[in-house]
Amino acid sequence: MLKMSKRISTGRVYQKTYRDRQGQKQKTSTWYLKYYEHGKPKDVSSGTSDYDEALDMLRKKMANIAEQPEYTEHPERVRMSQLFDLLLEATGCTDAIAPTTLNGR
Repeated sequence: MLKMSKRISTGRVYQKTYRDRQGQKQKTSTWYLKYYEHGKPKDVSSGTSDYDEALDMLRKKMANIAEQPEYTEHPERVRMSQLFDLLLEATGCTDAIAPTTLNGR
């Protein structure tokens, strides 16, 4: 029984289609993963014909991406969170209310 491709936020599992020698549309037996890494789409083969296994692979890939540090292709561009972290390090503020106490320094 063929399953429909299932979307997960920012990723999906699907089967590619192709035309056979008679011109009929067919689907590959292998499931493919499409997800976004650092804002760019990645389209890779799962290497398996088992839908549930491919879905688990997609979830693991997306979890690994979420654990990666923030990335930018433009090192001259700095994120505000990085600036705030540097500011807190420079002032020695490490407590939870640090941003409100910076005005007094």
